[in-house]
Order: sequence, then C-alpha cells, then structure tokens
Amino acid sequence: MILVLLPARAEAAVEGDVEGVDNCEHLVNPVAATVERVLEAGPGVRVLATSRQPIGVPGERVWQTPPISFPDDADLRGPAELASFDAVRLFTERAGPPAATGDVPLRDLRVIAEITAQLDGIPLAIELAAARAAQLDLDQLAAVLQDRLGLSWLGSRTLDRTQPDRSGARSKPHPRWSSR
Repeated sequence: MILVLLPARAEAAVEGDVEGVDNCEHLVNPVAATVERVLEAGPGVRVLATSRQPIGVPGERVWQTPPISFPDDADLRGPAELASFDAVRLFTERAGPPAATGDVPLRDLRVIAEITAQLDGIPLAIELAAARAAQLDLDQLAAVLQDRLGLSWLGSRTLDRTQPDRSGARSKPHPRWSSR
C-alpha cells in the first residue's frame, strides 16, 4: 500500500482542506486528472490518496507503508503471544466469528500466523484473505495462498459453487473454523 500526499500548489496557502481518495490503483488515470483539476481549482486543498502505485501528479509525495508485525515462528509461540501480533489481530478482527469472540483455538492462531506470514504482513492482503475466511476454512485458505500464481482464486463463473474448485475448496460459506 502506498500513501500519496499531493500538496497544494506553491502559490496556495499552506493550510487548507484535505480531500481523501481511496483505492486509486483501479482508476489511476481518471483519478490523476480529477486530482489535478481539484488542486488547480481549490487553492490550499491537499489530497491524501491510497493506492498500490503512485498517482503521477506534479508535487506528489509518496510513502510506502511498511508491513505490520507478524510471527514467523508460530509453532514456538503460545496463544497470547500469537494474538498480540498486529497481523494476527487484523486477520481475526476482519474474519468475524469465531474470531470476534477472542476465543480462537491455538491451532487456528497458528494457521492464521502462517497465513499472515505468507502475506508478508501486508494489511490489504490480510484483509482480503480474512474476507475469504467466510468461504474457506483456515487450512483451505492457507493452501490457496500457497498457490503463488493465484489460479485457485480464479473460478468458473458457471461452476456449481457446492463443487470443489481446483484447490479442492468449496465456494459455499464454511460453517465455522476448526475447533481442534
């Protein structure tokens, strides 16, 4: 994730409004054109944009956001220590029940730690993976992430969703995480 701060034009006041634009990577060219028009029309306006790539507007300042903390040795850690890592906490917050109760079994915490390590602690990737926890159990999710080309995330739009896809995962919602 990249945070982009586009400052007001040099002749504009230092203080002013701040406008936010999120997920710009999908429409970089139209966003760049719009931001340029906003900056030209609004003296003192600043734009804070999130994107996986720079917007490409004059005066743009780019900050790469670092990954959040994740355990790389989950098998050697207990449940309280695993749950204290930012990546594990983000995953469990976004994945919903049973994680929302805070009552996640050690085995599941270790799989979550493995998932967050596979995603290099990148918050957006962790949030996207956590959203898939509604359709896949944690072991299936970890297996899908092992597929570096992401082919198992692609699926037939006409496939019966109760049938396994290429990864062996079923696309219907999974009733719960493991309780092993």
